[in-house]
Amino acid sequence: HLDRSARKWLAQYLRQYDAGAMILVTHDKELLESCQHIAEITSAGTLQMYKSCTYSQYLALKQERAKAAVTEYERNAEKAAKLQAFVDRFGASATKASAAQSRVKQLEKMQAQGLLEAPPQDLTEERFKPKLVLPDPPKSIGETLLALRGD
Repeated sequence: HLDRSARKWLAQYLRQYDAGAMILVTHDKELLESCQHIAEITSAGTLQMYKSCTYSQYLALKQERAKAAVTEYERNAEKAAKLQAFVDRFGASATKASAAQSRVKQLEKMQAQGLLEAPPQDLTEERFKPKLVLPDPPKSIGETLLALRGD
């Protein structure tokens, strides 16, 4: 545990640190805010860099990225549904068979590219935020003595 002056010194040191990568594990939001670059390993196993970005900016950018991923997934799912509806409707038709086959290929290509997979839950869901639940305060010594005597 660091006192205020030690946290201030560490924050200043981290701002000036440029000798390579560093892993910082902390629950201190002020200390996180002092970091200039944040890296995140995504659920897909890729590294996402947020340069010249404070912790609160990182959280906002991550939320925007999640919304964009959901929007893109919904758009792709809608397009796939329209393509599938065309195939279902005109797949057996002699005049539209080539158009239906073209749409089947488009659907297969979308599936191969992973465009029809839902975004990972860790990207789209809010993380669990624990709540502090404290027990009732202890009874005073006088209350305990009275309870033991039966008064």
